[in-house]
Amino acid sequence: MTSGLGIRPIVLLFLAACRADPGEPQYPEYLPWEPEEGDGRLPGPFPYVEGEDRLSLSAFYDGQASETIVIDDTTTHYYIYEGTYTQAVSDDRIEGLVSDVLTVSGAQPWWGGGVAWDNPTDLSDWTTLHVSLRSDEPLYETMAIAIAGGTEGRVAPATFGFAADGEWHSLVIPLTSFPGVDFGAITTPVSFVADAGAPDSQLFVDDLYFTKE
Repeated sequence: MTSGLGIRPIVLLFLAACRADPGEPQYPEYLPWEPEEGDGRLPGPFPYVEGEDRLSLSAFYDGQASETIVIDDTTTHYYIYEGTYTQAVSDDRIEGLVSDVLTVSGAQPWWGGGVAWDNPTDLSDWTTLHVSLRSDEPLYETMAIAIAGGTEGRVAPATFGFAADGEWHSLVIPLTSFPGVDFGAITTPVSFVADAGAPDSQLFVDDLYFTKE
């Protein structure tokens, strides 16, 4: 059990309880990239270059990618665990047309959610997770980003430059930072977990993808 992320034990244990009944898939329908001149899309801090290896999970990203795993609600899902937050889109973004805003419900002393794959997927060729976050809630400096393959590995975004100062922070996280994960058999390519904080506190998430570097 990792204790260095500043998350209470109840939070560290909640995933085991929630995976049996994570709730209904709730991510908006995926829309492919269809750029038009002057449509207001932002290229993001690391604009896509044709021929680059970039994997989109079709969540928290609406830019170009060389490969996309679509959330189909058949074998690929997005879950908000036990209704612990609500999700909406915002034009306050760092990439594309919108970001996703996660608003904590306060129904539990923790919140969490993420992408889940029924069939273990080999991501061993991918090396880096990119994600941009924004919040002014100090508690989110102690949140965790998790990836699971056999074992679940977690990192603290603050370790990679995130601060709850109301500004966007673009994180570049080597996948070697997720301890013990079997990247040849990934079942949860990304999830977020944190103490709940104040009801209605918000985390903005955008520009999430994998690269080979």
